[in-house]
Formats: sequence, structure tokens, C-alpha cells
Amino acid sequence: MKFTKLILVALLIHSITSCANQKSTIDMHDNENSLDWQGSYSGTLPCEDCEGIYTTLQLKGNQTYILTTTYLGGENETAIENGEFDWKEDGKTLVLMGEEGKENNLYQVLENKILKLDAEGEKNVDTQSANYTLHKLGSQFTDTYWKLIEFQGQKITNEMATHEVYIQFNTLDNQVIGNGGCNNFYGNYMNNQPSEIKLNDIVITEMTCVKPGIENKLMQVLNSIDNYSIENGILSLSKAKMATEAKFEAKLKP
Repeated sequence: MKFTKLILVALLIHSITSCANQKSTIDMHDNENSLDWQGSYSGTLPCEDCEGIYTTLQLKGNQTYILTTTYLGGENETAIENGEFDWKEDGKTLVLMGEEGKENNLYQVLENKILKLDAEGEKNVDTQSANYTLHKLGSQFTDTYWKLIEFQGQKITNEMATHEVYIQFNTLDNQVIGNGGCNNFYGNYMNNQPSEIKLNDIVITEMTCVKPGIENKLMQVLNSIDNYSIENGILSLSKAKMATEAKFEAKLKP
């Protein structure tokens, strides 16, 4: 009888320990602990009375954030907000507390992206959820500020251009914009298949350039490339999957 009681006690202890371990395992597999959420996210969110809200959100390891919003169209007004954020009990949703410590915005954290939720913490259903998604910097080629770091095998230096050379592909209107080092350029792009891209109707301003640098050659390359790849935050553009013509690094938009 005494032996039987000892067995029952041992089984009870084992059961309690197993449950505790299981709970610990579940808790550690929420997005807060299992995903690499630290970093910068960007995208263009819907706007009722403007062309869109270009948004960047920097999430830091000390649970502080920097939120930058630019209302596109008109005067392109920009606002910058700093504050702290906290995690909801589900371990998947974070809330921006705002400068006055009030709950401001809710976001669901996913792999390499975050989804802006409504005031009740639910997905926005008035339009596609993709329109409310901010992607992690360097994880996708659209809605990202790409700075040129290498062109036809040559590293880019400040002496090569008057302005920073960059390119950006906007999903809102399928427009590509950028600067070749002196002049601004813009046009359209098509991305019908993964890793495929085609630029069309590229137009460039005609300012007199002190440092013409690689601008003319870059325009020729942009009109000829047909595919891209992204690895470790580096965008590579090439033609017919041959040697890479240009490499760009993902950066926060100045």
C-alpha cells in the first residue's frame, strides 16, 4: 500500500512538471521570443484624404520605437514620433504607447513584416490586409529605399556623384523613382513573376552636373535589366541572369 502511494506521488509530480515544461515551451514560441523582430519596417499605408501614408517604424531591443509618417500628395508633410512599446499577452501583438504613454497603434508581428491592426486589435477588413503591411528593411524590393553601393563591379564612393544614388519601387502606383547622382528619374516597372522586373518609360531631369559620374551608364543599365535578387539586405540587378550590373543596399529613406 505504501509502495502504491509512492508511485502515485511520483506520477503526480511528473505530471505537474510536464505541464509546467509544456507551458514554458508554448510561452517561448510566441512571436516576441521566436522571431527576429528588431529592426526597421516600411511601407505605404492607405489614406482617406491623400495618396497614401509612407510609414517607417524602427523597433529597438530596449522596447522603444521611432515612427515616421509622410502624407503623400500635396506638401508631403512628415511627422516623427518617439516612444515605448509593449507586448500584448498573446505575444504576437505589440502596442505603441505614444509620447504621452497612451496606447496609439497596434501591430501584429509576423516573419519579416508587421501588420497594422485596427483600434480593437483586429485586422483591417475594409480593404486587403496587404495594404496595411510594413515590410522589414531589406526583405523585399518594393517600398524600400535602395542606395547604390556597387556598379559594374566598381564600389561607389562619394566622389562619384553630387547626390546619393538610389532607387525605389513603389507598390502604390507601380512607379520607380530615384536619383542617378545628379538628376532625378522616374518611370514605371512591371513585376509579373518572382525575381523578374522590367523598367519602362524612364524619364530623367536635365540639370547641369558637376559630377556626371556613372549617371548615363546607370540609365542604360536600368533600361536593360530584367531580373533581381535580394540577399542579406542587398538588391542585385542583372540582365538575362548574367553578371550583376548594380548592387543596392537597403537604407532608411533620408
